[in-house]
Amino acid sequence: MSDTAKHDDRDAVTRALSRLPADASLEDIRYEFETIVGILESMRDHDEGRSYSTAEVMEMVRQCRLKSAGRPAPATS
Repeated sequence: MSDTAKHDDRDAVTRALSRLPADASLEDIRYEFETIVGILESMRDHDEGRSYSTAEVMEMVRQCRLKSAGRPAPATS
């Protein structure tokens, strides 16, 4: 990870946490932090090609459902 990406990540977390009210609980802070980290990781995965299109996911679901029903999957066109 580049220094720029690390700096951008830190800034995103700092900005989001600074928007919390002064009386935010540790649980509120943890939730906000984990949400931000999840979003940043997902964005990085997408940028690095580690994601699926909706069509790909739908095909995976279709294949899974067919396997669980015990039928062979029909040939796709």
